[in-house]
Amino acid sequence: MHPSENRRLNRLLIVSLGCLLLLLAAFPIIQGKGVRSSVRPVYAYQPAVTITPSSRSVNVVAGETGVLSHTIENTGDETGTFTITVSTTQSTYFTVEFVSETNPFVEELSPGEEIDVDIGYVISGAAPNNTFGAVRLDVILVSDPSVIRTATNTLTVVNPTATPTPTRTPTPEANVYADALEPNNTISDASTLLVDNGQTCSLTLWPVGDLDYFRFSARTGSVYQITTDIRSAGLDTYMTVYDTNFNVVGTNDNYQQTGGSSQFTVTAGWDGFYFVQIANLSPNNPANKTYCIEVEQVVPTATPTPELLPTDPYEDNGNFDIAALIATDTTYSADFVPPIPPGPDNDFYQLWIKPGIYYNCQTFDLSGVTDTNMILYDQNRNGLAGNDDKAPGDLGSEVEYFSTYTGWLFILVGNYVTPAYAESPQYTYKLTCTADASTPTPTPTATPTPRPPTTGGGSGSVPPTATLIPSPTPEKPGTPVAIETPTATPRPNIVFTPLPTPTSAASGAQLAMLNVTVYYDENENFQVEQSEGIMNVQVSLFDSVTGEWLAFGYTNEAGIVPFGPFEVSGPILVTVPYLGFSQVVAADAGSLQVRIAPHTLPSGIP
Repeated sequence: MHPSENRRLNRLLIVSLGCLLLLLAAFPIIQGKGVRSSVRPVYAYQPAVTITPSSRSVNVVAGETGVLSHTIENTGDETGTFTITVSTTQSTYFTVEFVSETNPFVEELSPGEEIDVDIGYVISGAAPNNTFGAVRLDVILVSDPSVIRTATNTLTVVNPTATPTPTRTPTPEANVYADALEPNNTISDASTLLVDNGQTCSLTLWPVGDLDYFRFSARTGSVYQITTDIRSAGLDTYMTVYDTNFNVVGTNDNYQQTGGSSQFTVTAGWDGFYFVQIANLSPNNPANKTYCIEVEQVVPTATPTPELLPTDPYEDNGNFDIAALIATDTTYSADFVPPIPPGPDNDFYQLWIKPGIYYNCQTFDLSGVTDTNMILYDQNRNGLAGNDDKAPGDLGSEVEYFSTYTGWLFILVGNYVTPAYAESPQYTYKLTCTADASTPTPTPTATPTPRPPTTGGGSGSVPPTATLIPSPTPEKPGTPVAIETPTATPRPNIVFTPLPTPTSAASGAQLAMLNVTVYYDENENFQVEQSEGIMNVQVSLFDSVTGEWLAFGYTNEAGIVPFGPFEVSGPILVTVPYLGFSQVVAADAGSLQVRIAPHTLPSGIP
């Protein structure tokens, strides 16, 4: 072989060998890339959480309290545990805290799971105009702090420009004294109070009739104490507390001997917002008068549970639905030991009756300390009749009823005073009901004579509305109230006299119609509200000239009983026996309103 050809062949072999080595060296690299391409990305560098909204701007005023709401969602495909923190860059004038959560708190979220987070904020009353700060919400993955999301709320104080004071001296009614939380006049506009965050002050109840609503977040089983603090003489707060379903839990007027402050303690039955309504009972002008309110979580003082005393065999019979079944001509021995202390113990019984029979129910063999009170109700639970003492010196009770239907007759027996629980076994009595199918001869009765009018004259014009302050009066609508019946004069029989048949119009007679309304003026505005009517109150009408009994009836659920048309010779005498009320009205008056003013009095039997 020629030497030049040999050199060319050697160079070709060297080049081929070099290419082969490069190819072999590159193969592991290519193979390695194929392996790594099958590995899923690691979330350490891809946040698995979002916050909505991620940013917002809010204008606030000094003294304002509010809530910033956010939604946090796990947007990854694995469950993660996150630390959630709130902070502010303006700690001098801004106070922030989670509502219903600690700061910070930890939450585990499944893929796609969301939670709602509320941030409560309070702006200092001294915050100058244009003060701003950021309220941050940070969500950090516990296993990898590099996975973090932040939402920013920018709050700017924009206080309203003060109105120049007129040079003349304004009347108090011309000034505006609405507080910074207005409008919060309805439960849907309730201002949020943070628990254990101190007092919220500079609150007003101006103008007259203003209502302030607040809400606070509660947890099941926790006990909260809501307190108002009157800062100006001439205010008298009245507090009403509602649960999460807007049901009234309780009320309070004055919890101290002096001053007009209110306080109520409630144990939360559910998780969620509880609501508070503040009203003003003072008749003074509320202008320029302020109060504070505060919600604190408290630890209730343990009340020793008294040893339960044995009860009579008919307990628990404390209402219509669980009334004890009794029969006629049988004696039942009972007492006033409540099944759940401290009482009172009201005993309900039910007796099956038939029409056309006189039923007599009475208590007897009373202990030396017992003083019973008895009320009969029909099967629709309408009051029929009642009695306290049978006769002077006899503290037993006796009521007779001539039945007009087939069904249940309810008998309520209570003691005139509520005994101390430890002494209640001493309060004993016996009960019996008898039935008499014979028809007794009714005792002749004279035509009812009208009671003298409490106001006005015989035929003159009468005001359409009468104000009555009877005793007893329920403390608030919904509170059980005993029907205290005056001691009845013993009679051999109770006779129900039918209304007289109307006769033809005599000379000078006129046709009249009259609607009588009986209502409990809860808000003391001297007007009948939809919920203030009192049901099942007996009303009777008499001709004040002839003394003739014209009509009687019972008020409906709106507290109204309509009468007429009927003939009358002159003014009409209206009586409400249970209230001891009489009023003469003109024949053409058309309507009469009997107002019951609110007063704090005992409730129940006694």
